[in-house]
Amino acid sequence: IYANPIKDNATLEELDSYKPLVTYDNLEEVHKIRKYAPHAGLALRIRVPNTGSMVELSSKFGAAPGEAADLIAAAFDVGLIVEGLCFHVGSQCTNFDNFVQALNMSAQVLEETEGRGHKLKLLDIGGGFPAPYDDSVQRFRDLAKVLNSEFRRLFPKELEILAEPGRFMVATAATLV
Repeated sequence: IYANPIKDNATLEELDSYKPLVTYDNLEEVHKIRKYAPHAGLALRIRVPNTGSMVELSSKFGAAPGEAADLIAAAFDVGLIVEGLCFHVGSQCTNFDNFVQALNMSAQVLEETEGRGHKLKLLDIGGGFPAPYDDSVQRFRDLAKVLNSEFRRLFPKELEILAEPGRFMVATAATLV
């Protein structure tokens, strides 16, 4: 997964033969991907709430949900394959409502896109899972309950759900004294 929404042309050319999944969030990237990595699969990154996250990413990444179906259609129109959606609620997200809102927004985009004749097959929920730095951080188990409940409520079982748990996986691997 090449997750940076703005990609270098040479890197796209090098990755094209591997048929990568690449994110995009604007029309210019659609044309760049078409030119330099036409075999790539695409995931549209949507802008979602980042309230309370240690690092808020939505100020610089993500398409507005209202533009999403048009950007997906534009990619299909030039012969690319959009495989799904992606979002990121911000690094070290302790506000679980960000995930709930992002999943609801994603469900609405998927529904509108399907209504236009394009059924997407995956949803990458990014990272942002809070690392247990201290006792004030809510447990991942509690977030998992929220996520699983929303997945069951909003999405068909065949939708592939991806996650990028970076910080959550490695934050407590070492301690600096």
